[in-house]
Order: sequence, then structure tokens, then C-alpha cells
Amino acid sequence: MSASSYQYRLLGFSPELNWRPLSLVSPMPPARICSVCGLVPQTTCYLLCGHLLCERCCQRCRVDGAVVCPLDSDVCTDDDVLWRSFPVESLTRIQVKGAQKDGNVDESMNTLR
Repeated sequence: MSASSYQYRLLGFSPELNWRPLSLVSPMPPARICSVCGLVPQTTCYLLCGHLLCERCCQRCRVDGAVVCPLDSDVCTDDDVLWRSFPVESLTRIQVKGAQKDGNVDESMNTLR
């Protein structure tokens, strides 16, 4: 893999894309990446402290009806949590360096469709 590619794993978009390593030409915006596990989820949970969590990590951080940030221990009520969706259509604008399969990378550049 070339040094100019950025590797991510998507979650929640489709069975074909979930957990599959993708090498992108440009970095994914930080506001799309879970601050805990590093996945790029379709649905994100923004906490008051500024950290972003995927649904899975957010559910793991629930304590007594609130979300406790695993990075700085800030407590957020459900009213404090902002949920956002990353539209599936946005994926079609992402340039893929090469999809990995069995440890090998297809070096052709294309977009997800």
C-alpha cells in the first residue's frame, strides 16, 4: 500500500462494505471517525466534550441513563447527545485507492458505487 493512502473500515452502510478495509485517496474528515474504535460509522453520536462515537461505542458507554465519554469521563444526558447520519450517497464521492482482498490491494482508483 502506498504511503499516500488512508485505510478505514465502514460500519452501518451495507453488508458489502461493513468491516471491509478500504484504502482512500484522501483522508476521511475527523468528524466521520469514531474517536474510540476508529470505524467510519453511518450514524454518529456527538458528545458535549467534542468526541464522536459510533453507535456501538456509545451504547457501551451508557451508565444510569447517560453517556460517559470513555476518553475524558465527561457525562452527557440523552438531551446533550447529538446524533448525525452520514448519507450513503456521500460514499459515492469518496475516491477509493484500492479495495483490499486477501491482503492484496487493487491499485486502481475508483469511487464506491
